[in-house]
Order: sequence, then structure tokens, then C-alpha cells
Amino acid sequence: METCPICQGTLVESKAVFECEKCKRKWRQCDEGWETIPMAVNVDFSKLEEFKQNVDEFYKHNPLIHIIVNNSGGPKGGEILNAAEDEFRNAISSHLYCSHYLVQKFVPGMKSESFGRIINIISTSVKQPIPGLGVSNTTRWAMAAWSKTLSL
Repeated sequence: METCPICQGTLVESKAVFECEKCKRKWRQCDEGWETIPMAVNVDFSKLEEFKQNVDEFYKHNPLIHIIVNNSGGPKGGEILNAAEDEFRNAISSHLYCSHYLVQKFVPGMKSESFGRIINIISTSVKQPIPGLGVSNTTRWAMAAWSKTLSL
């Protein structure tokens, strides 16, 4: 395995997509001898329709990617009994719906290349709920169940 000379992150041959801000600013230092130039795309998961438009636009020019990192910020804290329905709806949308849209869009290309990775950054609350994070705990469990089901 090679490591990125900028952030020391592990690279999988030339098939890497970076989230690292340092790498995005200086990616040209990493690309010597690579067949493919690594790139990162940050998309806002909080607005589903805008997210889909951004992903669709990216897809037009880059239909083949090898690594998806799903990492959406959590909803605000609070007791589950005090949570409004919209809080659940928004959290599920930004975690599950957006991640699912990315997978539907890009996994066919991963399969055609016989290579791909999906990394879901979730939370330790999938093992043990965290007090005061009712909506977050619920949403993260849904994301974990989706991830496990996707792996079947």
C-alpha cells in the first residue's frame, strides 16, 4: 500500500477519492505516475433535492468512482420524546436517503470495475444509545441497518 505524501493516508493504487482538505488543496503533489487523478467532492446532505442535482451534475462528468465516504453531521441533541416529526424526517433524509442515492448512482460503475468501497461514518451510538441524542441514535441505527443490508 502507498501512502499520500501530504496526509499519510492510505492510497489504494490510483483509485482514491480524498476527503482530506490538505489533499484537496495540494493534490497535484500526489499525482506523479498515477493513471487517475484523485479528487474529492463535498456535497451538502442537508437539502435532498439540491444534493441530487449536485450529484447528478458530478456524475455527468465522472460516472466512475471507486470510494464513497458517507459522513453526514448529526441532528441536534435532545430527548427523543421532545423531538418533532420533522427532526426525524430531516435526519433520515440527510443520512439514509442521500447515502442511498449515492450508492444507486455509483455502485454499478464499481461493479463494472470489480472494485469499490463504501465507507459509512456513523456513530458509536449504534452499539449503545447515547443519552440526550434521541433522533441521532435512531437515525444512526437506521443507517447501520441499511449498511448491513447493503452488504448482503
